[in-house]
Amino acid sequence: MGTIRGPSIEMMIKMLGIKKHQAKTLKDYMRTGDVDRTLDLANTVLEGFGVEAMRDESIWAGNYYGSIGMLYVNLGDSYVPTLCYDTRKRQFIACCWADWAEKNLRF
Repeated sequence: MGTIRGPSIEMMIKMLGIKKHQAKTLKDYMRTGDVDRTLDLANTVLEGFGVEAMRDESIWAGNYYGSIGMLYVNLGDSYVPTLCYDTRKRQFIACCWADWAEKNLRF
C-alpha cells in the first residue's frame, strides 16, 4: 500500500490532545498505508464511538470507497477535532469533520 500523508506528530498532539507516544504510533500506522487499521487505532486512542463515513453522491473516490468522501473517528461532537481520512486526496487530516464537510461535500 505505501505511506499515506497525514498530520505531523506535533499537529496530532496539539489538535487531538494525545500523548507523543500515541501520536508516534498513529504516524507509524499511517506509514503502513492501512487506512482501516489506522482509523481503528485512532478510535481506541481518542476513545471514540467508532469510525464513520460521509458520503457525497456527486463524487466517485474509486471502486473501494465509491461515494465515500471521508472516513472519520466519531467523537460525539462534529466540531471537536478528530482524525479523518479524505478519500479523494488519499490523506489523513486532523480536523473537525463538520468544517471539512461544509467545505468539501455537496448537500
